[in-house]
Amino acid sequence: MAESLIRHSPLAERNTPSKTLDRYSKDGWLIKQCSETGFVYLENPPVYEAFEEDFAWEKTIEDERKRRKEAEPVVSALSSAGKGLRKFLRRKKHGMVVRAVKILRELDRTRKDSDSPLRFVDIGCSHGRVLGETMDILKGQYGIEAVPYGVEISKGLAVHAAERVEPYAGRVVQSDAIGGLESYDDSFFDYAIMCAFLEHEINPMPLLRMCHRKLKTGGLATIKVPNFGSLNRRIRQEKWCGFRYPDHVNYFTPQSLKSMIEACGFRIEKMGFLDRMPTSDNMWCLVKKV
Repeated sequence: MAESLIRHSPLAERNTPSKTLDRYSKDGWLIKQCSETGFVYLENPPVYEAFEEDFAWEKTIEDERKRRKEAEPVVSALSSAGKGLRKFLRRKKHGMVVRAVKILRELDRTRKDSDSPLRFVDIGCSHGRVLGETMDILKGQYGIEAVPYGVEISKGLAVHAAERVEPYAGRVVQSDAIGGLESYDDSFFDYAIMCAFLEHEINPMPLLRMCHRKLKTGGLATIKVPNFGSLNRRIRQEKWCGFRYPDHVNYFTPQSLKSMIEACGFRIEKMGFLDRMPTSDNMWCLVKKV
């Protein structure tokens, strides 16, 4: 096993009584539940540096796909078909791109400093698809001036993301999320994206506080994470698709996500029933710096 850390409850941010969830622990990776807050988390994740290459997202996601295909070929096939259908219905637009374009258009309409371009950051930007496609639409269809920024810990993915945003004078920092955001001035961004990222972050509350610092007053952030409280997790138990070892280190419910966000100075703008349906494996929210 790679060099690992020992974490306290990420929501309590201190050493609290906890219990090991043996059913969900696997291959030496220990899933714990904080007895005070109920928060579920991986106690012993690898150090940040391991996610640059050894446990880089592009490697672990492929390994997980192969494992699930071998273990449950029918379920895997149905899941792939469902994802394909959703992409077709969206006309191949990434769901986060649709949301980002809508939010940035509204920010462009209401902002006071309209002479300067909007600045937005994708934290955990992967290969830069969301940044690039969002800019393609903002600039190509609506003529909105914006500059895309990204933070990505995987060395390989950071290179691809940098190439994707180069035509728009964008910048991608290869770093862990907190270190990457630290390199920007306070109150620098209008909008932040954390899509399928916060579940990977070893220090989620320090990251949210850092994001709060780097957003302008009134700035927005979109967060998407797996929903540990979903019906599918309760039914599928250890076979739930939201378990990824060792790169999913936080397991949120709607309540624990809300508690963490509000504790870091944000106000939830949107997190309706359709954004956190019990039948969905994922949940979304839009938050505002106030």
